[in-house]
Amino acid sequence: DYARARNYAILALPIIKEIDDRKDLGIVYANLGEVNYLIGDYVQAKEHAEKGLEVCREINFRMGEGIILGNLGQIAWSIGNYDLAKKFAEQSLTIAGEVGDRLGETTVLKNLGDALLKMNNLEEAENAYTQALEISASLDQVKEILQAKAGLASVALKENTPERISKAEDLVDEILPHLESSGKHQSRVSCPLDVYMICLHVLQASEDPRAITFLKDSYQELQARASRISDPDMRRSFLENVSVHVELERQYTQALEIDD
Repeated sequence: DYARARNYAILALPIIKEIDDRKDLGIVYANLGEVNYLIGDYVQAKEHAEKGLEVCREINFRMGEGIILGNLGQIAWSIGNYDLAKKFAEQSLTIAGEVGDRLGETTVLKNLGDALLKMNNLEEAENAYTQALEISASLDQVKEILQAKAGLASVALKENTPERISKAEDLVDEILPHLESSGKHQSRVSCPLDVYMICLHVLQASEDPRAITFLKDSYQELQARASRISDPDMRRSFLENVSVHVELERQYTQALEIDD
């Protein structure tokens, strides 16, 4: 529950400040930024991330600095500043390499690929996603593997040739069995909903008959996740301010209108 996580962090802040634990202060600011990012409150997310970054730099907490730079890159991407997202991702990637954070590298390489994709640097985006896939596979991190494969599928889809769309379809076929659906498959992997959206776009582009069912399942997953957010304002932000959630809602509504 994002509301509970945010409340715990807010309650912890004055205690951590009182005991002057600078490392934990940086971590709490980072966590607050992450929660706000996930619900689409990008102004608060940026504010908290920047405070956390300042603290981590003051005490030379390099891993924390790298993680927050990656978070700032995600925030920049979400508000359409892809050049800045790329810059933050590259800085974060450098630090992840310095401190040996291999799992962090997979996340940042995926984020770098996302920025490059939006900038139409398809070859560089594919290279970033491929590196993310290789590292996550070596670490046996299933969620990160699926996110990297989704990134590669989005590159193939954007190239929009029959051969590349077929490649995107193959990647989606590898992803779909792992995705959870409305909490019914607890053993499956809980991926960000942008992975669902990429899969949906590929199914639609290839006129796959599974597309409409997958759209409905993805919408149910969105609503299930929203229902677990206890604070109504945070739930509304989650549904209305995160672009992929808005797109999923729009497509589902259109599908219902067509059915009628």
